[in-house]
Amino acid sequence: MKIHLYGNVLNWAYQFGTYLRTLGHDVRVFVDARETSPLYQPAWEHGESRELPDWIETVDVRFNRLLWPGAREREFLKKLGECDLIQTFGEYAVWAWRSGAPYVVLSYGGDLEILPFAKGNLKERVLGGLVTHALRRAQAFVYAIPSHHGLVRQLKIKQATFNPHAVPIDTSRWMPAPEEDRCRLRARYSQHRVFFHGARQEWTFKDANDKGNDRLFRAFARFVRNDCPDSLLIAVERGRDLAHSKALVAELKLSQNVVWSKALTKPDLLKMLNSVDGFFDQFIHGYFGVASLEALSCGVPTFLKLRRDGTDGVVLPPVLNVSTEDEIHRAMCEVDQAERMRSLRGASRKWAVTYHDWRVVMDWYVGVYRDVLAGRGVAEC
Repeated sequence: MKIHLYGNVLNWAYQFGTYLRTLGHDVRVFVDARETSPLYQPAWEHGESRELPDWIETVDVRFNRLLWPGAREREFLKKLGECDLIQTFGEYAVWAWRSGAPYVVLSYGGDLEILPFAKGNLKERVLGGLVTHALRRAQAFVYAIPSHHGLVRQLKIKQATFNPHAVPIDTSRWMPAPEEDRCRLRARYSQHRVFFHGARQEWTFKDANDKGNDRLFRAFARFVRNDCPDSLLIAVERGRDLAHSKALVAELKLSQNVVWSKALTKPDLLKMLNSVDGFFDQFIHGYFGVASLEALSCGVPTFLKLRRDGTDGVVLPPVLNVSTEDEIHRAMCEVDQAERMRSLRGASRKWAVTYHDWRVVMDWYVGVYRDVLAGRGVAEC
């Protein structure tokens, strides 16, 4: 199949393209010249800038010219549509829709939770309306978060298919390090217990981005005060509430036990995961993101809020399911239970390989593409 990919959200276009090429498909990935976040660039996967291969093309187009495209937008839409099928992600579905080619959309969350309900300026409301229309017009719309069942119905996306394992990862890359390497990585830290908190700092706005980070800091303060003073929490230095989080850390007298890290490239994240006792994600939303998948694949005990409603028939990941300050604190104390942690590490790794290895997931997507091109409906996973 000739497959075009656009919308490098979380580097998904690049990763999907890499996997599909390995499976022998004719692939072209388009990445935005205007994208300012390094996290959405192919180089983030490697930790260094590299010359892009010839199957990746940089494009310079503007969302605000979508309805009345200029020369660059018209050229791109023509090029994007010259394929059997487009795989796109989130709001980038609007370009696939305008290209006229059949397309499959993978939701990342914000395209369902936030954009269709935008109440800001006219530009935001128009984009929200276009995104909703494009999601409805997709030949297949894939979503992975159980709590989105209601949003899919509310937005009347009739060709939606739920697959809780729709995000592929390379489990041969994200894997536990050999014991010698793990000891070497851990030697960077002198503390008895080391944890990593990879979520953005988002906890005062009480919206769809809420991560509940304050609960973790309060629980960690109790853990340091009552259980293990020789502990370290490494937190990522990003998010709307970064200043609030730093103020809370100071208020809780944790300045010696919390260090802040810039967002980690994937190679650095892999080293981090193989050197810590646990990974903390979010405590509100009820499901997990890509970083949690990577942590689970590395066999790292993973702490997050996992909702069970809407998950009938779904094999949920073996996580430490926590939400409140008390729950987080109690789960931290379990890290000293060596046998339980050993079992959890093994179960985490097995779950990730079984359900999210890229070969398993991309085989499913190729089946979806074939069904779309044959005019058949796409069954849920």
